[in-house]
Amino acid sequence: MNGTVAGKAFAFFLEEVGETGALMRAHDWAASPLGPPERWAMPLRALVSVMLCSRQAMFVA
Repeated sequence: MNGTVAGKAFAFFLEEVGETGALMRAHDWAASPLGPPERWAMPLRALVSVMLCSRQAMFVA
């Protein structure tokens, strides 16, 4: 999967998750230790998606 497709997939699941998703889309991920979302490992993307769509409080440790 190339970076463009991966980036679109990441942005797509953030579009449906309200205010937190909007904050995550607006964040400058290139300046963070995680780097841009298109470079995140698929398991991390999956966990973030589950957390953002959940009604229960969650975190990744």
